Amino acid sequence: MSLPPAQMTTGPGLVAHYRQLAAVMPVMLVGEPEMGVVDQLTREANICCFKEDGSEAYARALLQRHGRRWRVMTGGGLARHLGQWPYGARAFMDWTTSCAPRIGQAYWEALERGDPREAARVTRHVEAPLFALCAEGLEWQALWRAMLECNGIASRHLRGPMTTLDDAEMERVRPLLREVGVCP
Repeated sequence: MSLPPAQMTTGPGLVAHYRQLAAVMPVMLVGEPEMGVVDQLTREANICCFKEDGSEAYARALLQRHGRRWRVMTGGGLARHLGQWPYGARAFMDWTTSCAPRIGQAYWEALERGDPREAARVTRHVEAPLFALCAEGLEWQALWRAMLECNGIASRHLRGPMTTLDDAEMERVRPLLREVGVCP
């Protein structure tokens, strides 16, 4: 997985960047490169997968256009992956692995047995309330670090300029974190 230098973020520079890497190692494309750039890279044998980090419309277009050529990994939450599942997304970044892997496992098992309604229930029960906190102003990174602290994995404290939940915020969110099953 490589992020290109700033001068190579579009057009020919980006194509050249990925081609040079693919000449010596397997490569995962990342982000939301212009579809024309992506089209030019489809014949590179060593470009093997794609981690999308763009809009959901971009992800669907990418999957429809190149989903048979490359494995596409969804960037973002389980609900984002669920929206891309019908288009062929079979890999996803799972934020639950660091604090409550049983949640991601339950989600995946539901999809594997052909039960997208149960997978959606998992996302509604866990992610929707957490993302609602983010909509109220909490940053996802601060909330994720709070989950790590609740589980005894790491401190919630981050270096500035990133925000950290203070003690009062931590006490406010802890009951919800327990309710959704990401903290004991």
